[in-house]
Amino acid sequence: MGGFSINSDSAWLQPKPTTQNPTGNAFSAAGKALGEIGNLLMGNAATKSQTSPIRGNQTISNTNAANNQKTIPTSKSSASEANIVAQTPADGDFKTGSVANNLFNKMTNAEDVKISVISDEISALMSKKNPTPEEIKQIQTALSQGFQKLGSSMTKFISTKYGDGGETISKEAFMKFQNEGLSDVEIKNMEENNNNVFNRLDHDGDGVISEKEMAAFYYAMDFDDKNVGNGSIDTVSYYANMSILDDPNENIFDKKMDYTYNMLSQNEE
Repeated sequence: MGGFSINSDSAWLQPKPTTQNPTGNAFSAAGKALGEIGNLLMGNAATKSQTSPIRGNQTISNTNAANNQKTIPTSKSSASEANIVAQTPADGDFKTGSVANNLFNKMTNAEDVKISVISDEISALMSKKNPTPEEIKQIQTALSQGFQKLGSSMTKFISTKYGDGGETISKEAFMKFQNEGLSDVEIKNMEENNNNVFNRLDHDGDGVISEKEMAAFYYAMDFDDKNVGNGSIDTVSYYANMSILDDPNENIFDKKMDYTYNMLSQNEE
């Protein structure tokens, strides 16, 4: 499967000095489709505690993985892909959200799984070196539509199970989702982290998380620790991104979400 990457320029947040992971100069069809995007550099993400997708109620790091008897994959997933959105309606559904949530929980437990949001046809186009303008547009549209389905489905799942069943996730519903199964002490300890995660996902700051914001969140998670994406989320890219999700300061993930939110907006036009 081909890949695309993000490059930094003066408009992007400059990362703190750290180990860099250059992506090189070879750009696939997907790279051209998304613009010449190079390296956002996430640094030594693996040394930080890792949180589950949006949840934050379980921490794993490479330094304590042995104690947890879990080994975090360090290279691209070898697991067969689960394209759970292929038959999902354009506006998502609860069932897909429930299946996705279970798969993300498997990633939290360091199981080697992968969720794809694109077809084999689009995957093949992403590997082409010289795509036509029409193929580039086709890739852009497929990525936006796939991640929109995933984001909308997760919104419906969380809002229906923990909130009022509306088209957005309230902070109250989000916290119920985050805190399910935790003790009072654990809930208290995770309160600040959970607030940071909610504020990061609430991209426009209106106090709720919309389907589009959830879609942008998962779209941003497509990028792995080298900031290369391929239309899927696997355990490697999951951990690379989760390591900074609860950071209270503006960081690379915010810039990824800026980018993916704008890509989704362009697809709506």
